[in-house]
Amino acid sequence: MSKYCFTFLLLISTCSVFGSNKLYSDSIDNITKSDTIFLADIFSQPYSNEINSNFFKERFHNNINGGANYFINTKGENKYSVLNFFKNYGLISYYKKREENSKKKKLIFLDFFPIKEIIVGSSSRNKNLLFETNAGIVSRGLINNKFSWFLQLQLSDYRLPEYLDSIVNITKVIPGQGFATKQSNGVWSTFYKVGGIKFSPNKYFSFQIGNGKNFFGDGYRSLLLSDNAAPYPYFMITTRIWKFNYVNLFTNLYDIRGNEGIRNRYINKYSSIHYLSWNISSRFNVSIFEAIVFQNRSQGGRNNFFEPNYLNPIIFYRPVEYSVGSPDNSLLGINMRFNLDKQKYLYGQLILDEFLLKEIKARNGWLENKQGFQLGFKYFDFMSRKNLDFIAEWNYVRPYTYFHKNVLQNFGHFNQPLAHPLGANFSELIAKLNYKLNNRISLSGTFMYCNIGKDKIDSLSGNLSYGQNIYQPSFKRPNEYGNYVGQGLESKLIIADLQAYYLFSSSSNIYFSSGVTFRNVTNTLENKNELIFNIGLRTILQRKERFL
Repeated sequence: MSKYCFTFLLLISTCSVFGSNKLYSDSIDNITKSDTIFLADIFSQPYSNEINSNFFKERFHNNINGGANYFINTKGENKYSVLNFFKNYGLISYYKKREENSKKKKLIFLDFFPIKEIIVGSSSRNKNLLFETNAGIVSRGLINNKFSWFLQLQLSDYRLPEYLDSIVNITKVIPGQGFATKQSNGVWSTFYKVGGIKFSPNKYFSFQIGNGKNFFGDGYRSLLLSDNAAPYPYFMITTRIWKFNYVNLFTNLYDIRGNEGIRNRYINKYSSIHYLSWNISSRFNVSIFEAIVFQNRSQGGRNNFFEPNYLNPIIFYRPVEYSVGSPDNSLLGINMRFNLDKQKYLYGQLILDEFLLKEIKARNGWLENKQGFQLGFKYFDFMSRKNLDFIAEWNYVRPYTYFHKNVLQNFGHFNQPLAHPLGANFSELIAKLNYKLNNRISLSGTFMYCNIGKDKIDSLSGNLSYGQNIYQPSFKRPNEYGNYVGQGLESKLIIADLQAYYLFSSSSNIYFSSGVTFRNVTNTLENKNELIFNIGLRTILQRKERFL
């Protein structure tokens, strides 16, 4: 697959000499060009780099991120316009605006551009040249501020650092991408595909169906639902009334363990999610999250029977669970944000998997007290420096959160957690600075310190789980009481990263990138330091981090 990826890359790179391809239905009144968001590469970055300052600000304005920002946003969905979408995402876009009368305007957008990226790197612990190549196409469109679509098809090849290669060897998945095939030369290949359509008949409702990711929250991470895992089929209904945003999200998830990428061997499971966001005031927002993960049902001799009670768009799932005698996995959460002023805000999340109040008061580390917490602070134009954005965040998740006694019903998809990439049994501190010096140069710095309780060597056979890997059944635990964050093989992970980006060609959105990352892992079995360098040419591409 590697040679085909390189051939495809060369072909579309040749085509890109003429710039991005555009399709449009009428004469062109205007052409917009602007900055691009550009994300860090697989070799060095612990988190996605949201470099563009405007993008960074608006990305977190709304804590409901349906479709992982793929779609062109339609009128009434947020405070920035469709035209600003193109400006913030750096697409070289044609747009047509025609006034039919003084009150009504017609908008038509059609956009098509190639993906072509080559990044190479080196590691102090790996003699082989590391690289990533991406080749593909992206198409977006919007008609009359009501109907929009998105499609991204991408072939990728990777030679990974040792620590990441060992993870992919086990999961058979490139984090955030999908199933990976390993070639004889040690190169991993993936085919990434996301897309969907969205219909917004008015300012109150929108309907979205596709294959992609979703994100709920105001933070850098989400403990509710993140865009960490591979794409999945979903259907979303969003209702906006007064100060309320209400989301119904229905997803088709897959358990692929032992299936070697053979599609008809994947085991289906589903999730139904409600998310109600309430702007109590101009400063304070509170959102309620609930989710249920369930398998296919068998009823009346029929297998693969979808439980219709979970299609209820209104009521909470707990009463529904009781009514159907459900053994399914349910979660409840809260997201809050408080705006200190126009440049600063505090935010937080609480996720509840299972808990018993008397056991929490007893502070005895009961197995079923499964919760997680998030606290964060964001400061735009940090210390009065324009386009310098700062974020600090702390995440804490107790052992066995997101687990289920039946692994098929854990809060996971494609061998990856649906919330935080680490799963559970960890605490994490993140500090990040993004600085846009001018229209061509941007910098990003990230520091992360994490305390993780991994399974010990004697539990890797599946005998015991210390509460970090959500793909271990929760009943295989060493203790019912006395559980704490960091139990098992307590490991410290430190990452310090610096990335720089230079806009090489504004006509085709090509960026030159370079960076360096220091990584240290310490526990009773190892103390490893690693220094990773990367350099490359890239186009715009929404890429979530490959967690290190």
